[in-house]
Amino acid sequence: MINQILKELKFLAEEILKAPYSIDSSKIIEKINLLEEKLIIHKFLLDNNKFQKENTVDHKKIEQDIFLDSEIIPEFVKKENTEKLNNIKEKKINDLFGKDFNIGLNDRLAFIKNLFDSKNEDYQRVMSQLSTFDKWKEAETFINKFVKPDYNDWEGKNDFEKRFFSIVKNNFI
Repeated sequence: MINQILKELKFLAEEILKAPYSIDSSKIIEKINLLEEKLIIHKFLLDNNKFQKENTVDHKKIEQDIFLDSEIIPEFVKKENTEKLNNIKEKKINDLFGKDFNIGLNDRLAFIKNLFDSKNEDYQRVMSQLSTFDKWKEAETFINKFVKPDYNDWEGKNDFEKRFFSIVKNNFI
């Protein structure tokens, strides 16, 4: 098999070298690609042949096992490291927006729309400021003295206010 590949390599190389300059470039590229394929097969056979000599394996048996219609068919085996997969915590997009606070997407959107007058930047600013507090009382004081007055003390939005306070409070406990 190696000798046959060598003959084909020489023939293709000679064809490429002898090709007239007026020949279509796509034909030359096609021959160069074929030459490259044959070189890869040749290198594989040589490497395989060295391995055989070290381990005294029958060359013809390997060719039959590896080559089917002159094509190499690789076998891919997916390896999974279940320890790593179990240790990785999935991050949700809500975690990224809520920083340290576990606020669901629906709640987040409701708070932005109803409590922060549809101003996402204001919500983000308040949440980042809340994440700097260590105690719930500090956060509660900040919300009552600085946030609520900017938004008409959240009048008529008691349900959203209670939900917001309970979620923020749960993150401090």
